[in-house]
Amino acid sequence: MRTRGRSTVAAVATAALAVAMLAGCTQDEGSDTGPTGGTGGEPITVWTADTLPDRVAKTEAIIEKFTAATGVQVDLVGVPEDQFNQVLTSSAAAGDLPDVIGSISLAQVRTLAANDLVDSDTNKAIVESLGEGTFSERALELTRDGDEQLSVPDSSWQQLLYYRKDLFEKAGLTAPKTYDDIKAAAQKLDTPELAGIAAANKPGEAFTQQTFEHIAQGNGCEMVNDQGDITFDSPECVGALTFYRDMLKDYSVPGAQDVDTVRAPTSPGRQRWPSGPLSCWMKWPASATTPPPPAPNAPRTPPSWPRTPAS
Repeated sequence: MRTRGRSTVAAVATAALAVAMLAGCTQDEGSDTGPTGGTGGEPITVWTADTLPDRVAKTEAIIEKFTAATGVQVDLVGVPEDQFNQVLTSSAAAGDLPDVIGSISLAQVRTLAANDLVDSDTNKAIVESLGEGTFSERALELTRDGDEQLSVPDSSWQQLLYYRKDLFEKAGLTAPKTYDDIKAAAQKLDTPELAGIAAANKPGEAFTQQTFEHIAQGNGCEMVNDQGDITFDSPECVGALTFYRDMLKDYSVPGAQDVDTVRAPTSPGRQRWPSGPLSCWMKWPASATTPPPPAPNAPRTPPSWPRTPAS
């Protein structure tokens, strides 16, 4: 019988789970038959923080191919990002941790490590089997603590600004490259029938944090400095907060907006949303893409207003 109550799991930073699934399987106690979850064995359990239906469908398709190739059955369990810590704590206390955790952030990787719930040996073995040269050096650095490989990095998160090219051209606007450009476009296009911009603002939601984080980091906002002092009241952070607040207060739809409403074709109340009358909105890319680098001489941040390129 396999040990479901073990204290460590294999952690994969994002969605490519196949190798980690195989390497993360536990062995039956007292047997030398290899990992469980193979043909005739118990399935392995995989948590994923990608709980949106389209992402779950893609992950299930990967799992089908994995099972066909290995015979290992997989139980996929979705754990929403904003519930991850709570579910992790209760599962660890009950001795019912999964075999693999995927599609999680660096912060969640650190949470696992802080609670001694990381199978660093398995993670290291996966990285070495694939070859360290196949990974970004920075990605490996961020997922390590000394010699411990806390997770297997897979891809990076990019937050993008999507805009309606047809509406911009009709209004005589060019593609926005700075925060001032974004504000000017939203201000010009916003009407009772057309939202200037949409982005997350619901408190306590991971998507709100993720969206604002890119605005803040692009503006040079850091929560602490190298000396460990809190710097969230710096001009860069205040400028980013002011920009984000004003854009959503003055040029967006009223009420709380989250990952579902920002993605939805229509918004409750006013019909002002992505596939309908909306000029631009902030979300992640639909596929693994990387935005172009900012212009080399792009203006940086004066004390009162963010002007970094919007990439």
